[in-house]
Parts: sequence; structure tokens; C-alpha cells
Amino acid sequence: PDAWLSIGYASATLVLFLSAPFLGVILDRQGTRFSFLFWTTIATALAGVLIQIFGLSIDDWFGRIVTALVFYGCLNLFFQLSLFVYNTYLKDLGPPTYGGRMSGIGFGFSNLGSIAGLLLSYPIIAGNISLFGNSRLSTLIPMAIIFFFVAIPMIVWAKKLRQRDQQSNVLSGERTRSYGAVYKDIWRDVKETKRYPGVTRFLLSFYFFSDAQLTIFLFAAIYLERVLAVNDSGKIIIFIITLVSMTIGAFLGGWLGDRLGFKRIYLASLALDTVVILVVALIPNMTLYYVLFCLYGLSAGGAYSVARPLLSDLIPYEKKGQFFSLYSLSERFASILGPLTWGIIVLLVTSRDALNYRVAASAMGVFVLIAWAIARKLPINARNTELSKL
Repeated sequence: PDAWLSIGYASATLVLFLSAPFLGVILDRQGTRFSFLFWTTIATALAGVLIQIFGLSIDDWFGRIVTALVFYGCLNLFFQLSLFVYNTYLKDLGPPTYGGRMSGIGFGFSNLGSIAGLLLSYPIIAGNISLFGNSRLSTLIPMAIIFFFVAIPMIVWAKKLRQRDQQSNVLSGERTRSYGAVYKDIWRDVKETKRYPGVTRFLLSFYFFSDAQLTIFLFAAIYLERVLAVNDSGKIIIFIITLVSMTIGAFLGGWLGDRLGFKRIYLASLALDTVVILVVALIPNMTLYYVLFCLYGLSAGGAYSVARPLLSDLIPYEKKGQFFSLYSLSERFASILGPLTWGIIVLLVTSRDALNYRVAASAMGVFVLIAWAIARKLPINARNTELSKL
């Protein structure tokens, strides 16, 4: 199962890598953020529906797996593309002094949505609700429907900014450039990072951090089952505990980031995250795990909540689409190296006493430690300059 999950993520990530930067420039210059956000949201929900339909209707097991993986990859791709556009709206929500809190609120509500999804899907898996079936795949159609309806407020709000985006494009007077020209521009920006101090260092740090988090999220259910022998009910409880903690961490991290500085909170969150992951990988005490899951959620939520406003302070507003596409790539390109590292370790290290999974989890802790080491030399960002002028 480790390898099958990696395939869907890796395929979606490759397409994201090839398309996101070009799409970012198009959205900046054509003022089409709303349309793109709307259609990627529709496509995400539709992909979830198709996974269930084909996953339950194809008799051949290989064809069923391949088809489900294709739509699973599409679901991840469209969802990440919609998040990429969502990130660009951060500076449209309010003044820079509230950037951390706004980012924390957004990340916090994302976790609340995940908790609601777990609670709503469990009666279906347990067989208490059989309208859509009672397998794990049977949750996808109702979740896709709910996903679309809860996205409506976001779509309505984004539509109100569509005229502003179009006017901004008219004022810019720039034409959309070719695919090759866009990537040449991106490569030029990467080489000229002195114009935007700290951007490359932040993106590299965020890459390693996301590498660890996405890999942990991807294999958490398998880890809990193989290492701790946790059943589906226990997994849901653990995931809810972690997500609630991440929500609290997101709100708290954003609030503290506005007051103490985004870099300081980002570094503290990475340090705590490193320690927690390594301890989880090494100790056998299940009771202590619940405390560690809470601390893990607090640290991961805090880091994610300040990451976006930290990047926003390092880049010019007019390049938000282009640099947030690189942010999205830093986050999602991690779904290649992380799972690959995990898979190789699980395959090569002995499985006695689940040692292979514990070593793989330890490797993710090392990734976060690398992220912390890189971020230590981030410059005092523009946020501090703005505060000094208030």
C-alpha cells in the first residue's frame, strides 16, 4: 500500500510542477483567478465521485486499482491547484498587520473541515448509513457533495474580487507570455534572488518541512496499523486529536506571528515538530503517544499558519501568483522525495518489531531538522519593517 499511494501523489506532483508556474503568471496577467478557482473546485469534487463510481464498479482488481489511482491523482492535482489560487488571495483579505491571524484562521478551518469529514464518514464505514454503501470508498460521493457546498462561500467572495483582478490586468498592459518564456522568467527570478532576499532559503526550508508532513499524512494510517495495531475507530480518534491540535496551533501561531514575528514562530514550530516526530518514532508507550500527537498538531499547525504570511512579506505584491506557485511546488513536490525515502526505508530495513517504519518516521524528523537549520538564516523580513512604522 505504501507504493500504490506514492504513485498517485507523484504523478499529480509532476503535472503540478509542469503547470503551476505558468498558470500563476497567466492568473496574474489576465485577472482570471476566480474562474480558475471555481473550475478546479468543481473538478476536485468530480474526481472524488469518479473514484467511488469506478472503484466499486470494475471487477478486475488491477483495472480497478489503476483507474482509482488515475482519478486519485486528478483529485490531488485539482485540489492543489485550487489551493495555489486560494493562497494568492491572502493579501486581499485585509491589512498586512493581520496576515498571520488570517492565515491561521484559514488553516484552522481547513482542519475543522477534515475533522468534520472524519466524523461524517465514520457512520458510513461502520455500516450505520448504507445509502452509498459501507466500504471506505463509499464515503467519497457524500464527501464530494459536502466539499462543494462548503466551498460556495469562498467562491462567492472570490467572485466579488473578479472585477478588481480584471482592472489590474488592464492597467498592467502586459500580454500573456509563452510557456517557455514563463519558465525563463522563473529561472531568472531564481538566479536573481538578491532582489527578493530570503525567498529561495524560505522555499527550500518549506520544501523539507512539507516533505516530512505530507509523507506523515500519507502513511499515518499504515504506520498506526503496522506499528501500534490501531483499528479504524482508533485511527479516527487519533486523527481528530491531531487535527484539533493543529487547528489550535494554527490560530495560536498566526496570532503570535503577528506579535512576535513570523520567522520566530516558524523556527519554534519546526524545532518542536522535530523533537516530537523523533520521540514518536522511538518510544513504545501508547499513552504518551496521545500527548505527542497533540504537540505534533500544535507545531505543524503553527508552522503552516505563519508560512504564507512569511512568504508574503518577502515578495512584491504584483508577483504573488508567480511566487505562490513556487510555494505550492515547494509544498507538493515534496510528495516525491518524502514518500520515496519512506518507501525505500520500509523496503530495505528489517520489519522485525516494525523497525523499518520507525526508521522511516525518524527520517521525517531529520527532514524537519534540515528545514529548521535552513530557516535560521532567513532575513528579518518586511513584517518587522512595517511594524516599526506603525
